[in-house]
Amino acid sequence: MVRIIALKLRGLPPAVWAMAMIYAIGGSMCIFAAAFPISPETPVTLARVIGGSCLLGALVVLCIGRRFTPLGLQAAALAGTLTNAVLVSACATDYGAALNSFAWLWIGIYSGQFFEQRAVRIQCAAIIVASGVALKLSGLPGMVTAWVLVAGSSALASEALARVNSRLRRQLTTDPLTGMMNRAGFAEASERVRALAVREGRSVSIALIDLDGFKRVNDVQGHAAGDELLVELGRAWRGALRGSEVLARLGGDEFGLVMAGAGLDGAEEALERMRAASATGWSAGVVEWRRDESLDRAMARADADLYRAKRTRRACEDVVAWTPVITTTATTTTPSAVA
Repeated sequence: MVRIIALKLRGLPPAVWAMAMIYAIGGSMCIFAAAFPISPETPVTLARVIGGSCLLGALVVLCIGRRFTPLGLQAAALAGTLTNAVLVSACATDYGAALNSFAWLWIGIYSGQFFEQRAVRIQCAAIIVASGVALKLSGLPGMVTAWVLVAGSSALASEALARVNSRLRRQLTTDPLTGMMNRAGFAEASERVRALAVREGRSVSIALIDLDGFKRVNDVQGHAAGDELLVELGRAWRGALRGSEVLARLGGDEFGLVMAGAGLDGAEEALERMRAASATGWSAGVVEWRRDESLDRAMARADADLYRAKRTRRACEDVVAWTPVITTTATTTTPSAVA
C-alpha cells in the first residue's frame, strides 16, 4: 500500500507538488506558532484553525491535484493569499506579521513559475491588495514599510519568473524555422482542444500530413530551398485554417493538425482548404480521436492511414507529381518525376 501511494505521489505534476508544499509548510508554521506563542496576545485559536486547514488543504491537493486545471491551481493560490491575509491581520507582533508575510512571497514565486503571464498579474494584484489590507488591519507600527517590501518583492519575483518561463515555454514548444508549434507544443495544444471539445460534447479529429517528394527538393535545390518551401507552405496553411484548427510541424516535412468539432467530413473540408492554399503536393492520414484513446495511439492510427494514402497515391500515379521551384518571394510547383 505504501509503495502504491509513493508511486502515485511521484507521478504528480511539479505545480501540484509545489502547491501542496506551500500549504503544508504554511500550516506547519501556524501549528508551531500556536504551540509556542511568542506573546500572550498571539491568536492561538486562529493559528490552530488556519494551520489545520492548510494541512488539510495540502492533503487534498496531493490526493486530487492531478485533476486540477490551471484555473484550479490559480484558485488554490488565491485561497492561500486570502487565508494568509486573515492570519496577518490578527498578528499581535511585528515579528509575527513579518514572518507570516513570507507566505505571499512564496505564492508570488510559485505563480511566476507555473502560471501564464496574465494569471501571474492577477495573482500579483491580489497579493498587493490583500497584504496592504491585512497589514493595515494589524495596526502595528512600521507596516507600511513591510507592505512595500512584501508586495514589491512578490510582484518583482513573480513578474521576472513569468517572463523567463514564458520565453522558455515558447522556445520549447515552437518550431524555430516556421514559427509553428513543434511536437511538444502540438501535444499540449491537442490536449487543450480535446478537453474543450469534451466539455462541449464535440468530436476531435487528428490529421498527419507528409509532403510528397520533399527529399528531391533538398537533393536538387539544396536545404535552403527546402527550408524556404516549409516556411512559405506553413504561412499559406495557417491563413487557410480556422481558430478551432491547430497546425504544427512535427519534424522534417511532417505536419500535424488537430481539429475540434470536426468529424471526418469536417476534417476533409479543412484539408481541402489547405490544398487550395498551395500547389505543393502532399498526402494526409486523418482519424477521429476516440475519447478513451491516448494522443500517441490516435497519432499512430493517423500515421498508418497516412502511409496507406501515400501507397495509394504512388499506385495511381506512375510519375510523381512535382518538384518545387523556390524563389525569394514565393513557392511554385512544376511537374517532374517520381519521388
